Amino acid sequence: MKILKFYQLIALGMSLLALMAANASAANMPRNARSTYGHNTGSDGEWYVGAGLGIANVKDMCPSNSFASDCDDTGGALRVFGGMQINPFFALEASLDLNGDYQAPGARAAGYDGSTSSYFFGLNAIGFLPVAPRLSLYGGVSGAFSYVSVDVTERRYHNGSYSTCYYDGYDSYNGWYYYCTNDRYDDRRYRSDSSAVAGALVGVDVKVADRFHVRAQAQRYFNVESDLGFGGHSDVDQFTVNGLFMFR
Repeated sequence: MKILKFYQLIALGMSLLALMAANASAANMPRNARSTYGHNTGSDGEWYVGAGLGIANVKDMCPSNSFASDCDDTGGALRVFGGMQINPFFALEASLDLNGDYQAPGARAAGYDGSTSSYFFGLNAIGFLPVAPRLSLYGGVSGAFSYVSVDVTERRYHNGSYSTCYYDGYDSYNGWYYYCTNDRYDDRRYRSDSSAVAGALVGVDVKVADRFHVRAQAQRYFNVESDLGFGGHSDVDQFTVNGLFMFR
C-alpha cells in the first residue's frame, strides 16, 4: 500500500478523534444528560437500516492536459447500510456503496467505452458527539473491499481521429496501452480490479421523527486500485444524503 499523504492522515486522525471524543463524552456525561441527548441517535442496542443518494469523485483521475476532455471523474453514488447503535455515542455498521459512471481517460484515448464503476463493501466504526437534543456530529473509520469494473466494449468510440490503439503522446497511460495492444480481442465486456482499502467518514445526524433520522455524510476510500479505470491507485470520495430507520 502506498504511504498515506499528509491530508489523508489528517482525515483519519479527525475520524479517530471523533471516536475517542464520543466515547469520552459517554463516560463523563451525567446520566440525566445522557438520557436527554441519547434520544438523538437511539438507545442502547438498537438496530437500524438506511439508504441514500449523492455524488462520487475519483481524485486525480483526469489528466490536466488536452486529454481531459475524454475523462469524467464524477458520477452518482448509492449507499445502503445497516448496523447497531451500541449506545448513544457509538455504532457499528456494514455498508454497500455503488458509484459511477466515470469515464476512464486511457480507455477513451484507446477508443474504448471506458465507463467505470466502483463498489465498496465496508465495515464502519462510528462515534457520535451530541450537540443538541436532535443533532449529533459523527466521525468514523472504515475497512472495505473495493471492486472497480471498466467497460472495454471494443471500439465503441473509435473514429478516424484515433490511431489504432492510442493518441499520439498518450500511449503510456498505465495499463491501457498494454491492454489495447495485447488484450483487445478478448471477448469479455468488462475488466475489473479488487483490493482491500481503508476509509474515513464524517457527517451530521438529525433526528426528524421518533424512529427516522437524516444524515449528510462525506466518505473517503484511500488508494483504491484500478489500473485500467483510474490509471493505478486513486482516492474515491463520496457525499450522500441518507435516510435512516431505527428498530425498537
